[in-house]
Amino acid sequence: MRASSVETPRLDLAVLKRMDAVEKAIASIAERLDGDPARRQLDQSDTPSVADRVGRTTSSWQTRQLPTGTQVRDAELAAELKAIITGELAALHQALSAAGAPRVRGRPLDPPC
Repeated sequence: MRASSVETPRLDLAVLKRMDAVEKAIASIAERLDGDPARRQLDQSDTPSVADRVGRTTSSWQTRQLPTGTQVRDAELAAELKAIITGELAALHQALSAAGAPRVRGRPLDPPC
């Protein structure tokens, strides 16, 4: 998106500010999911990986126990991330298309007219 926005002179600056806000929100969720990147580089894991979280959640589907606090927080983070992707990120894609931004890899195709 950033590369596409650079090549779009008609793009409103408010779209760039929204793009920055989305990047910060996603980075915040990533840090809460993955933990401190400096600790990870030193192989001192302080937070379970996404795969670990999914594995623990799916392994408890066959039980009658209520979800743990960690599982509830993980589900909340997933819902928060989904809201960003389907809401603001989708709106940014539409704003880029409306401004005539060139399509870059990863950006969804515009719907047919």
